[in-house]
Amino acid sequence: MSSTVTSQPVSQTGTMQPVDGGWMEAPVVFGDDPQHLGYLTLIDQVLIKQRIEHLEVVIGWETVNKYDILNSVGQRVYYAEEATLNVKGSCQCLESTFSDGGPVSDVGAALVQFGQQETYPSWMEAPVVFGYYPQHLGYLTLIDQVLIKQRIELLEVVIGWETVNKYDILNSVGQNIYYAEEDTNCLVRICCGPMRPFDIKIFDNLMVEVIHLYRPFRCGGWCFCCLQELEVQSPPGQTIGYVHEVCDPCNRLFVLNNAQNQTVLHIKGGTCCYCPCFPVPFEIRGRDNTTQVGMITKQFGGLLREGFTDSDSFTITFPLDLDVNMKAVAIGAAFLIDFMYFEQ
Repeated sequence: MSSTVTSQPVSQTGTMQPVDGGWMEAPVVFGDDPQHLGYLTLIDQVLIKQRIEHLEVVIGWETVNKYDILNSVGQRVYYAEEATLNVKGSCQCLESTFSDGGPVSDVGAALVQFGQQETYPSWMEAPVVFGYYPQHLGYLTLIDQVLIKQRIELLEVVIGWETVNKYDILNSVGQNIYYAEEDTNCLVRICCGPMRPFDIKIFDNLMVEVIHLYRPFRCGGWCFCCLQELEVQSPPGQTIGYVHEVCDPCNRLFVLNNAQNQTVLHIKGGTCCYCPCFPVPFEIRGRDNTTQVGMITKQFGGLLREGFTDSDSFTITFPLDLDVNMKAVAIGAAFLIDFMYFEQ
């Protein structure tokens, strides 16, 4: 049997009193209980309180989560901080480190249940695909929604020099399914700006290129030779579809074609005028160009992020049973829309 000794002041009602709202006094633990979990031998209730990150509130960019773990009278018993590890080419995992008032150290506890540590892999587990579906597009067979989130490039923010765009492609619960990176040279990015031709390489969790997007140079405008287009290859070198802009002076129209260049889906956006403080929708319609089957939505990223960066986020929804090749083409359409209208 274990016993504890503490010099914590006690009120007449028998409850512990907070000391300046600070740290709970560390108990001395005897017996079998580990010293670093001594706080937990004295309490039957904890409050986990996440700290507000002002940078996250202003620009909408996910920051490291930080927590205060308090006892029933508001004194800290632990401090917790998220540590996200990025391992290129394999996976990403989430760890939590705890502090007991001194330097941050792992004390082997979990946020939800005592003594049970949980990890949250950032990459969605690769599915096993059967039938005629291509293995490298296996992720897309399981989902009906993806989020494309462009990374903020600090060098671009500081000096205004256009850098290579990088993106995380996530499922509906925030797990990575792909990583995308633009492949262009510096001269093209500076001289051509958002109208530049580009290659975008999309990688899986093993950093194997599974989708390749190619946009040829077009000078812009409504002339037939100026309409924008995008070729989608998967695996690289094998064309699975195209995205073509449709000439319309008032609306933003596109068609999504299959490998034979036959139209399968249509995209209809609003007029060229929009408010950047609200989501900007682009309807995905079926072959009849009437029935809505999905949506590409440009999300509002926060005042600072919208004002000082060209980093954008898009949500794409489509039918779960849609052909995976056309799902990949819809993802490619979101990249083309980003460069045409929001890469300013």
